[in-house]
Amino acid sequence: MGALRVIDYGLARTFQAFQSQLFLRKYVNALSKRVTSLSSLTSKMKKEVEETKYSMAEMNKVSKEVINKLSGLEEEVARVRDSLKSSGDKLSQTDKRLANALERLDNAADEAVIETIDDEDDKDMDEATTEFEKEGTESQA
Repeated sequence: MGALRVIDYGLARTFQAFQSQLFLRKYVNALSKRVTSLSSLTSKMKKEVEETKYSMAEMNKVSKEVINKLSGLEEEVARVRDSLKSSGDKLSQTDKRLANALERLDNAADEAVIETIDDEDDKDMDEATTEFEKEGTESQA
């Protein structure tokens, strides 16, 4: 009986060792799966980080281009403002010249009307004098 007990004890210890080994294998397999999953997630995250870095670099590049275009537009706006101011000054000068020309034209028209009136008055006087002379000649005859 003692030998059976030793065998039973040995078998029990072997069975426990076997169970422990199975448990450890399952545990190791589970850990292996977790490590694989974490490795996969880590590689995905690295890929996303790289894509984000690339996107940020592209955004920085586009931002610089936009800033350059905006500064070019600001320069163009300044040129257009200067051009508009110059055009406004020229229009103001042209308005003054037109006003002066209209004033001279108005004065010339007034003078022409006055001369025409004077000419008509002279004509009327000449006709009146001629009639008076005719009447005087007829009454003498």
